[in-house]
Amino acid sequence: MSSQQVRHSLAAFVAETDRALRSERGLDAKLERVAAALGTLLQDRDLLSGELALPRRTVWESYLLYEHPELGYVVTALIHPPGWVGPPHEHGPTWTVYGVCEGEEVIRRYARLDDGAREGYAELRETRAIVAGVGTVDWVRPGEIHSENNPGADPSVAIVVRSQNLGSVPQHLFDLQRRSVTRIYGRPALPLRKPEAHPERAGRS
Repeated sequence: MSSQQVRHSLAAFVAETDRALRSERGLDAKLERVAAALGTLLQDRDLLSGELALPRRTVWESYLLYEHPELGYVVTALIHPPGWVGPPHEHGPTWTVYGVCEGEEVIRRYARLDDGAREGYAELRETRAIVAGVGTVDWVRPGEIHSENNPGADPSVAIVVRSQNLGSVPQHLFDLQRRSVTRIYGRPALPLRKPEAHPERAGRS
């Protein structure tokens, strides 16, 4: 597939996402429609080629594919290296639509059992775990706690749509064993550049 066709594939997804966010009234209706559009985009097996080819897939990284100048939502490619175990976390006021593009992941959801009154303390219960292969799409509402793991021997890649770039957005990171919660700030997705422009860095989705 040519880079022009890849651009058309992403452009069609952006156009449908725009329509969904502008026309649907409730959040769930918006997310359901964006998820359907993302499922269609994931059928383009050559999406991450040509001008959208990822520099590398050896470490956790989030690469920016598109950012809407008015609505503010972003489309990113998120890499989880082999054996990646992501801690439970939430993205504050940000909603997320998440689709597996390459590899396989285990996506988990959690419920918070405590009332949040004790600073730094949180008790979670896992409520769902799904094995997500290529083409699987899930969405996370603001504040919902989740994690993604890559148990495989190869990197996994997800196409992720968020209501805003995570740079400087307050979020929370949870530790199941310690029953703790830490306030953190997100990092913006990196623009696609040559591999040498990206220092090694670990992170979370």
